[in-house]
This record gives sequence, structure tokens and C-alpha cells, in this order.
Amino acid sequence: MESRLLTTLCAAFQGATLRRRKDRRSPGKEARAVIWHSRVLPLLALMLAGILVISGCAAGGRGIAQGWAGGAVAGDVIFVGSMAGKIVALDSTNGRILGEPVKLVAQTAGGGFGCLPTGSAAVAVYGSPVFSDDLVFIGGYDGKVRAFLFEENRLRADPRWISRQGDITGSIIGGLTVAGGRVYFGDSSGRAYALDAVDGHKLWHADIGGKVWSTPAVSDGTVFVGSFDRKLYALDGTDGSEKWAFTTEGTIVATPAVSGGMVYIASFDRHVYAVDAATGEQVWRFPQTDDDPLAPTGWFWASPVVHDGAVYAPNLDGRVYVIDAYTGIRISDFDLEGPVSSDPVLVDDRIVVATTSTNRSKQESRLYSLDTADRQQTLAQDLGESVHAPLFTDGNTVYVHTMKDSLFAVDPRTGASRKFTLAAGSEK
Repeated sequence: MESRLLTTLCAAFQGATLRRRKDRRSPGKEARAVIWHSRVLPLLALMLAGILVISGCAAGGRGIAQGWAGGAVAGDVIFVGSMAGKIVALDSTNGRILGEPVKLVAQTAGGGFGCLPTGSAAVAVYGSPVFSDDLVFIGGYDGKVRAFLFEENRLRADPRWISRQGDITGSIIGGLTVAGGRVYFGDSSGRAYALDAVDGHKLWHADIGGKVWSTPAVSDGTVFVGSFDRKLYALDGTDGSEKWAFTTEGTIVATPAVSGGMVYIASFDRHVYAVDAATGEQVWRFPQTDDDPLAPTGWFWASPVVHDGAVYAPNLDGRVYVIDAYTGIRISDFDLEGPVSSDPVLVDDRIVVATTSTNRSKQESRLYSLDTADRQQTLAQDLGESVHAPLFTDGNTVYVHTMKDSLFAVDPRTGASRKFTLAAGSEK
């Protein structure tokens, strides 16, 4: 990623760290600050290192595709963006790869930090693929959106369409959202876009104030997207015109959650906000004050989940905060003792969350099932591999894509699991 983006993220982290130091007013906060520095800092360092790898150099001067893409499920087929920059289609019943994985390739001209050779290179994928109307849509770090046809139980190698040169001016880090025949997304140049889902023609772009890592949420014709300029934007889905912009005190990379006429957004300022979807007016902020002794001590990186009148907001301090969706009052929290950077999923009345912690320089993740009825947490799976990709589900099984390119299929009720490798497509 370009140096300015890294500078912005590092500055945001430095500011958050300074606030951590100022907030050490009680033994509880001091202990949680230790967790922040021992567990979260290595996690963020790994993320930054991965970003540098894909935009810079690898051993021998060869570019290596990386990323932390999740996936999508359509019937018995799973689509995943792999660490090698490929879209892999698998049979969900046995993990068998359907057809040949499709590799995303971009032409390079000595890019990155000047060490990539001119020629072709695999494209890193951070945003999860989206399936709609027999097409798989994917956004790449090279700033292009591609649509591939899935028919006769395999992906076609040649894209149905690729966004035109110059239509998109930055790298795509967040995911795509397909709604109403349009593909919505943002990029690192500080723009939001809408493409025609049928042919990839650019319908509009909107210049907003900062780089976009957030995946847009679309509801009732409005596109909600967060930005590095600390704002949540509401854009008209038809022409991209701005309806309103809501300002927080920190970078927003989480996907907004829209429910009951409100938009819930989590920010790097350690707050969660409820905003009126129609007007952009703040309804509440959690916590209400920065000196709350139970205030979060880390960034909100992962997206919140709204269920049954409560907002579940995972934090890099290792907790999932349970907040009343109408008042913003803290109900309780789950202490998972590990940072959460992956977007959680809802299965029945369970919030499924992945944590990633550093143990003796090795990053390992655990999958927890949080029962929203009795507020009990259960360790669903000790994965043993690090996870930064958003979780995804078919409504019954939760799928977890790890940084080793493994795909776990976990039943959150029983903990039963299967493990597939995206390289070979066989069950381990």
C-alpha cells in the first residue's frame, strides 16, 4: 500500500497508544493496557507487514499476493479469495475444488517500492467475493473489479467483464456490495463508486474526504460507507450525491450495520455510534464519556452485529461489548482474551467471533460462540492458525479462512469442524 496510507494508519495507532497511556488510572485499565500492547500491537504489526509485502518486495524481487479475504456461499458452493490471489470454488459437502481456481493477474511496470519486475503479477485480494445472478464479483488491490461467470459447476477463467482502465483511481481494500443491479465499493484514493453489475460500466463516483477500507452497507437506496477521514458518509445510490456525513474522532474501517432506521458504526476512537439513517443525527454514543472506567481500551476494527435489540461490537482489546441498540447503554461484555479484527457472523442466536493472539511469536486464532440468550461464551474451535479475514456463513456452518490458506467449516452449536486446504481442495 502506498506510503501515505501507512503513515496515516501508523499516526492513528500512535494517537491511540498515547491515549492508552493517559487512561491508565486504575489497576483494571492498566491490566487491559498490558493486553493491548502485548497482543494488539503484534497483530497490527503483522497487518502492516502484510500490506508492505503486497505493495513492495519479496525475496528474489518477486511480488507475492497476500490478503485476508473471506468468502461467499451459494447453495452447496463456496467462493473464497485465496492468499495466492485466486478465486477458488469449492463443494461445501466435501471441500473439493470445482474446476480450476481463477488467478487474478495484473500487469506491472516496476511498481511497489521499485523492486517488482515489469510483467505480470498476482493480485492481492482483501475484500470477500460476492455472488449474484451467476456472477462472482471481486475487487483487487490493483484497483480493478472483475466479474466471473459460474456455470456448469465451475468458474470461467476469462472474466465476463473487468472495470475499465482509469475508472478506478486507487487500490481496493474493502469488500464489494452488490444491490439493485449495481456494485458499490470504495478505494484508497478516497472515492466511492457504483458500477453496473451486468457490464461493469461506471455509473458514478463520489469524492469523499479520506481513503476507504470499509465495505459499504446499502439500505433503501442509500450507500453507507466509512472513511479514513473519520466520517461515515450516506450517499444516494442512484447518483452518488451526498445525503449527509457524520463525524467521529477516529478512522472508520468497519462495515456499518443498518437496522431499524439506524446506522451503527464502530470507530478507531474506541466508540460505537448510533446514527439516524435518514438525517445523520447522532442518537447515542458508547461509551458516553471517555473517562468511563469500563470504556474499551482498543480500536473497533471489526464490524458490529445487531441482533434482538442489542449491538455486539468486537474490539481489539479482546472484548465484545453488548450495547442496548436503542439507548446505547452497556448491557454486558464477553471477555475473549484476544484481539478481534475479523468481522463476526450471526447464526441463529449465536454471535460467532474469531480472536487472534500472539503466543511465543506465533499467531493463533480461536473461534468462540456467544449465546445471545444466556450471555454464555463457548470455545467452538481452537484453530491454531491466524485469522484476519471476515467470517462468513450459510446460516448453519461458519467458514473461516486462515492466513495459511486453510478453510475451516465449523458448526457453532457443537464445535464439530472440517478443514480444507485451498491449495489442493482436499479435506485434512
